[in-house]
Amino acid sequence: FMSYSIDDSPMLENSLNNNIENMFGGASTLRIGGELRYSNLRARVGYANFGNPFKGEDINTSASEYITCGIGFRGKIFSFDLAYAYGTTNNRNVYSYDVYDINADRWYGDDNPAKSDRKHSLIQATFAIRF
Repeated sequence: FMSYSIDDSPMLENSLNNNIENMFGGASTLRIGGELRYSNLRARVGYANFGNPFKGEDINTSASEYITCGIGFRGKIFSFDLAYAYGTTNNRNVYSYDVYDINADRWYGDDNPAKSDRKHSLIQATFAIRF
């Protein structure tokens, strides 16, 4: 195991804790979904929203949303499931690098952030045999 201790430098510890407190805030997660069953068939839908953990508009934002659905068959010997998920992540300001200067107690970084909006899909199939 690796370990790191900053017992010898309480000023550094306080500075890092202050930076974390100023950079991050509370974030909430909402997930809801349901499944319908009819005989051996299954159908599911779901929604998830992951809040932004960063404070302020000048820091990377990373709120994400997902919509999911799936269908399945469950028999006595085998089952099959097909699922689809569509997600979006909005990163308004993405910086290529950040460097913290301990002596100056400040962050230095890229002055030209990029705007990044990510949309992605996932299709997953599962086949199972019980024995």
